[in-house]
Amino acid sequence: MKTLLYLYPPSWRSRYGPEIADLLDDEPFGRSAALDLARGAVREWVHLITRRTGGSLAVAGGSTMLIRPFERHPTSLGIIALAVVTPTLLFVGYSLLAYGVGIPALADAIGPAVEALTASGVVSAFIVVAPLLALGLALLPLVGLGITRAGGELQVTLALRGRALNLVVVVICVVLAAVLLSYFVGDVLVEAG
Repeated sequence: MKTLLYLYPPSWRSRYGPEIADLLDDEPFGRSAALDLARGAVREWVHLITRRTGGSLAVAGGSTMLIRPFERHPTSLGIIALAVVTPTLLFVGYSLLAYGVGIPALADAIGPAVEALTASGVVSAFIVVAPLLALGLALLPLVGLGITRAGGELQVTLALRGRALNLVVVVICVVLAAVLLSYFVGDVLVEAG
């Protein structure tokens, strides 16, 4: 029965182990006692992990469970998202200046680059998909899901955080997606008509 004490975290064993071992010497061995020790070990490990992770996990039967896997690094994910969307931003920006505004020198300068980029299916696919990928990366750390048990019922809450860099990337991605979508819809309508 004392071997079940090795299931507990070392810090718990050093503090309470001798007392529990003495108590186990006095009590008869039974399945219910063994089950209680095993459950207690699981509870202590979860409690230890919860303290080490800043309380973002819930103890079984606890009041709140938070699901926020990416909230620890919102700035890093915002920078990665910005790096992912930058080629599309530059491509669309130069294209709008060259062809939308009609700057002839810019159109002559980027014309060959646009043709080379659009000739490659992988690059053009990346330019189209990059805003959606970056949008997902920027939004991940801004969204938190909480599940609470109150009175026997589960309550789900959605929390949104506001981080400046991530929000800027989200706005850029939405604008780029709208510009690309309008371009493709316009291109389809011109070909159909």
